[in-house]
Amino acid sequence: MIENRKHTRIPIILEAEVLLPEGGKCLGKTKNISFGGVFIEIDSCNPLIVGNEYDILLLLEGGQQRMEIKIHGQIVHKFQKGIGFQFYAIELDHYEHLKNLLVHNCPDPTILLDEVDRNPGIKIR
Repeated sequence: MIENRKHTRIPIILEAEVLLPEGGKCLGKTKNISFGGVFIEIDSCNPLIVGNEYDILLLLEGGQQRMEIKIHGQIVHKFQKGIGFQFYAIELDHYEHLKNLLVHNCPDPTILLDEVDRNPGIKIR
């Protein structure tokens, strides 16, 4: 199977929450993240529907501060143990945190930044 990905996936494990429209959330952990999306391993993702849009939170722990990166997007794949989530939109300050996270965890940040210049993949609000 040939993959035609526009963005390099970086293996980063973070706590993640998929926010449900009714007010609940599905909890999981990221397996990999790119500028275009994320794969989240979730044990119970029954309420999540492929094609529906959700907000997700990526939770960063650092010292005494907990930071959240909130991203709006759509579930594009659903498997027994997780979901593929495509990014659509993000606030500017959250984008800066996402960018820093990816750049600091990438073996070659230059390639990553070149990719995002060619194809941003996410709308900054």
